[in-house]
Amino acid sequence: MRRPAPSRGFALAAVLWLLAGVTILVSGVGVSLLAVARTNRDLDARVRLIVAEQQATASLLYVMLTSKTLGVGANVGAAVLPLDGSVSLAMDNGAVVELQDLQGLIGLNAASGEDLRRLVGQCGANAEQADSLVDRLLDYTDEDSLKRTNGAEAFEYASIGRTPPRNRALTSRAELRQVLGWETFRSAWVESGCDELVSLSSATAVNLWTAPERVLTAMGMDPRSAALATSERGRDAQLQRLSPLLLSFRDLQGTGPAAMGRFSVRSRGDVRLTVTLPPSGLARRVVIFRGGVDHVVPFLISEQDWVPAKSDAADVDQAPGMATRQLLLEGYVSAAAARTETNALQTPLLPFQRP
Repeated sequence: MRRPAPSRGFALAAVLWLLAGVTILVSGVGVSLLAVARTNRDLDARVRLIVAEQQATASLLYVMLTSKTLGVGANVGAAVLPLDGSVSLAMDNGAVVELQDLQGLIGLNAASGEDLRRLVGQCGANAEQADSLVDRLLDYTDEDSLKRTNGAEAFEYASIGRTPPRNRALTSRAELRQVLGWETFRSAWVESGCDELVSLSSATAVNLWTAPERVLTAMGMDPRSAALATSERGRDAQLQRLSPLLLSFRDLQGTGPAAMGRFSVRSRGDVRLTVTLPPSGLARRVVIFRGGVDHVVPFLISEQDWVPAKSDAADVDQAPGMATRQLLLEGYVSAAAARTETNALQTPLLPFQRP
């Protein structure tokens, strides 16, 4: 019998190795193409989200420039546009917008120590940790070098090789990580949603018209009354009357200068705008605030950030205590001023008119 040539077995093995290599190559190309497709979808979603943010910002600025600002929001014709985060605004491009008056939030640069302690307690800090976090934050932002009981000044930072406190107001939420102790608490702070309850405002008075439920409890209101008070906002279509629960809470705090400085019933017009484009999983957050009484540059923009979207932005106005009204934001015009994505800059927006 003739034995098969050894070269035939070698050729068969080579063919099998070649097929295996081609399979691996095809698989790798497929994975790469899938990654490219995902990247392209992500970039497309980001671009569309930025466009939606521009349209929403232009629409809001038109409303703020042409409407009277009330305690809870702005007059839009015969209706009131609430600025307390209770209404989801559906844009014609599918984006969802939420508006929150900054004066309805706790100002990190002006809040009382007790309000901050209650707030960080809502975020999961125990009493001892809350005392330390708050005292260190106040030591970081005040202008002196006097250490509070549980605080930290330049010596404590230098002992562990950290940059000393600036002894100035925070310029961004990210700066909280520079405060001793906050770098380890920061994740719990964000995950519990407490980052959404604060602003960088230096105003001491919180607007009771637009304060969320958790802000009211951080200010000392009992949770049940706070839930009822915020739910009552949606019952009056014109939002002409402050909740009796809020009035009673304000009166119980006293009538002295300290008590009066804690509360307000007016909106200055500084608004945080959050735009979500389902189902991208991302959102854009922008802060619009008045730069002064200048008619050429009446508003400024800051804190342009990418933030995680809520789990289901479409159900925002179905949450307990929120109004079920839904408004349509029209894209009136694009902003006339050039915008920049650098969060550290504050870009003026020029006035414009509805076409």
